[in-house]
Amino acid sequence: MGVACTSRTIYALTSQGATAVIERNHCGTLSVRLLAFEKSQTYPGTMIYRPYMVESCEEIYYVVIHHLGINNLKAIGHVEIFKMDFAKEVWVKVESLDGRNFILSDKGCMSFSATKSGTEGNIIYFTLYEDNGCLYAFGVEDGSLSVYLPCPNLKTPFFSPFWLMLSDSNRLVQVLKGKANTNPLEESQGKKINDTLGIVKENVEKPNSPNNWIDLPLDILLSITMKLPLPDTILESLRA
Repeated sequence: MGVACTSRTIYALTSQGATAVIERNHCGTLSVRLLAFEKSQTYPGTMIYRPYMVESCEEIYYVVIHHLGINNLKAIGHVEIFKMDFAKEVWVKVESLDGRNFILSDKGCMSFSATKSGTEGNIIYFTLYEDNGCLYAFGVEDGSLSVYLPCPNLKTPFFSPFWLMLSDSNRLVQVLKGKANTNPLEESQGKKINDTLGIVKENVEKPNSPNNWIDLPLDILLSITMKLPLPDTILESLRA
């Protein structure tokens, strides 16, 4: 799940894995397209993956985190990053974030400049629901995966909100080295697989159909409302 915006267009990931393109027309109505892209590469030992969508400098990125096995979601196998080619409407695999950093969450994603923040660039930060309290940092350029424990003495509540603390005082508890986004077998064969993810199916809203916000799929509507400062009563009614 995820929502990202550029200019007058909203991009959203549905629970079925499709990408919804929502555009606001001049008359105030909405134009909705559902793009079903090819699935990302599968790797030996990985059976579950989590997709995220991030907007950065008017570009849309698609980040896929592959988990090892089923029962241990804390183990990260591979991380893939794609960028939207707006002209061709395909996801193109990239090996750099152009000096920016990403923060991923089920409740929303964002990017920030490494230069302005004084931090190392090309890093993807994320947390796992199954591993409360730990902060993961994936290095896009070297494929390293670091695990931090920002607040080791902080008790985790039953419902923990999403939080990040990026500072030099963070305590590094584990560093995993290696190319987390490559497969040794594929690398030895010199093959590049799934460098682009093209559209396999496209559904377009009919012109005479109602195009109001309430007509959007519920999972997309919930993702959008998470980015808006709505009263708690409205959010609770949408979740009901």
